[in-house]
Amino acid sequence: MVPIFCYHSIGPSPLSIPRDIFEEQLGSIKRAGLSTLTLSQLLTLRHADQLRAVVLTFDDCFMDVYENALPLLRDNGCAATFFPVPGYDGVTRWGSAVERRWSDVRTGTFTIPFSYMGERERHELVNHGMEIGAHTLTHANLDLIDPIQRDEEIVHSKAHLEKELGVVAKSFCYPRGRYTLEVMNAVQHAGFLLACTTKSGYFHPTCNAFELPRFPAVRDPEIFRSILEGKGGLLPLHRRIVKKAARLVRQGT
Repeated sequence: MVPIFCYHSIGPSPLSIPRDIFEEQLGSIKRAGLSTLTLSQLLTLRHADQLRAVVLTFDDCFMDVYENALPLLRDNGCAATFFPVPGYDGVTRWGSAVERRWSDVRTGTFTIPFSYMGERERHELVNHGMEIGAHTLTHANLDLIDPIQRDEEIVHSKAHLEKELGVVAKSFCYPRGRYTLEVMNAVQHAGFLLACTTKSGYFHPTCNAFELPRFPAVRDPEIFRSILEGKGGLLPLHRRIVKKAARLVRQGT
């Protein structure tokens, strides 16, 4: 089994994984004797002895990922797969620590600014051996838009990145994890070899290549190690009780 992790932001924001925690996670991967693969490399896995690996993915490609995650990946000799949204080039979106998501407009609790990588940063990702996959042109909900617009979002995002970077975009990521059988078929027909969901679970060679599960990024080192060890992030009962008690104490102070 291979865990695939889904990250969005690396930095000081409440919506982000702090840089020092991400650095420690890379250390945990190395100490566990696991290699980091790109998503498309999973397709080459055929034998159990090849599954001592982990995959790191980054949705949306916020600028803080370029600033904070890329140097750590490079320094630790780690590979990763990135899913940029070309339509967000030069755009600022707004995060909410309450809602735990992002909005196109600054309103209510959506007050934390997030900028995005552009073409220059995407070229640097490629130059450092990272994989670039597609995530649509505008981060559209593919299960809600009409089929013509849906196909344009899928096909044109692949064409845009391939022309811009001179690479083949083999992997796809469904925005917000939303897809249907029709969406999945459209992604396959566009020439992608695999696609990621937001469902939790491990990759194994019998997985549907267009419904790959991913674990959301976590801060807790014990939970992270549990996922690496194939335990799905579950801790022993006594550790869960201790953690819950500590959390309740913190909330009461």
